[in-house]
Amino acid sequence: MEMFVVEVESTSRDLSDSAIDHAMTALAEWHPSVGASLAGTLEATLTLPGEDLRQAVAAGVTAVTAAGLVPIAVSASWISATIACSVPA
Repeated sequence: MEMFVVEVESTSRDLSDSAIDHAMTALAEWHPSVGASLAGTLEATLTLPGEDLRQAVAAGVTAVTAAGLVPIAVSASWISATIACSVPA
């Protein structure tokens, strides 16, 4: 299973502290970041596992919908791991 970052923009223009707190609490399982999108609507960024990108996007949309928001746009990317090591001289 891979890990993905899924950004879901909603129709909600309520960017009050209580609306953001509600979304953060409802989406806590997915390590959310919640704030304003470029369009001024509430957007949630989630870290989700999935077999593939399609499954991660579907899970993100489902989670945001379950939080009481109406999704209108989604973007997603795969999280790749980079391992760095140093060799003593």
